[in-house]
Amino acid sequence: MALISGILMLYFIFPDVLSRIQHMYYDVYQVLTGHHVAEASAQARIRESAIAFKYFARNDMSWLFGNGKTDNDWGGQPQDLDHYYPSDIGILGIIWQFGILGLLIGLYQYYLVFNHHRQLTSSRNSSFYQAVLYFLIFFFVRGIPTGGSWFDPGIAIASVFVAIHYFFYYTELHPDRRYIKPG
Repeated sequence: MALISGILMLYFIFPDVLSRIQHMYYDVYQVLTGHHVAEASAQARIRESAIAFKYFARNDMSWLFGNGKTDNDWGGQPQDLDHYYPSDIGILGIIWQFGILGLLIGLYQYYLVFNHHRQLTSSRNSSFYQAVLYFLIFFFVRGIPTGGSWFDPGIAIASVFVAIHYFFYYTELHPDRRYIKPG
């Protein structure tokens, strides 16, 4: 009901916003089906995806281990990587840079949070804990199209929130220990 109400509100109050949203999703559909769209960023993502697949074909083990970060300090980027940003193509960019192994290692932190969250009882009622958990969910979902916690500064941000979550888990696991220095 909330989704339908929100769409109806957009339709009657802000029809231009609804029109832009429809246009954006139509462009995504067009790109995924191989058609040309007028939006420059969509065309750039198609070009960057083609570069990624070219490097996957060139380096057999790059699917597993990645291609690494290209950097001018190590002799400069190859000419075909001009203005190539793996973060622009989301999960494909993660696999390009870090490989499937790097993707799985990065996803493991979210698995740990999910696994520990199921074991918590009293911390679930804390509004701070819920905010940390919702941020981690947001960061995970946001990471699908943007690469989220694999590209700077995302690596540090997600890890800090995973550490805060683990503190809640640890304090509930060991309630007899003191966490504040007395006096």
